[in-house]
Amino acid sequence: EVWLRNRYDAGVFDDQVFARVVFLGEGGDPLAAIRCLVAGDRVWLRRPLRALLPPGTRRLAVEIIGRHRRDADNDSMADDVVVRIQPPRPPPVSAPVITKLPMLQDVRTDAMRLLWETDSNFALHAVDWGRSATTERTLSRIETLQIDETHFVHRAVLTGLDPETGYTYRVRSGTAVTPAYTFQTAPRPETPFVVAWWGDNHQGTDI
Repeated sequence: EVWLRNRYDAGVFDDQVFARVVFLGEGGDPLAAIRCLVAGDRVWLRRPLRALLPPGTRRLAVEIIGRHRRDADNDSMADDVVVRIQPPRPPPVSAPVITKLPMLQDVRTDAMRLLWETDSNFALHAVDWGRSATTERTLSRIETLQIDETHFVHRAVLTGLDPETGYTYRVRSGTAVTPAYTFQTAPRPETPFVVAWWGDNHQGTDI
């Protein structure tokens, strides 16, 4: 857990600060990660981060990331960073429930990013995927965003894909498993395609 704050009050988007914990394997390779939301207030905010250690974890990288957006001064602040490694406390923690099914995002010719959400994070997460079956490959390097005690958003990036190619996938969070879904990577530059754009117009329904 960590206490975070920014210089400005809520509603003023300026500096951004958040904490991130990366689980590192034997050779220093990232196995998974968890991070908290950006602190959006000048009041000190407590941001807890809870996750299971992936098998093979040998080190933790604890990062406080501050990004200034307006001037040369970075007024993001952090204090009282505490890291604890302990067995889950009784009563036994229930397995996560997948509360939002996978959503595809950032479609590329050679990669695909997908997100899903669970109501807890006391489990290991993975994506099973392949060209024709979900049993061909497994990706366990998942980054989790903890929104609050019951909302965890998981992000995975499948790489090394071929353009204009169909793949099948499913996500796992502990014992919770989704059905198999499919997607197709983005077309080559010379391939014609159709795209639709839309946005949130808020109250401007006449625009």
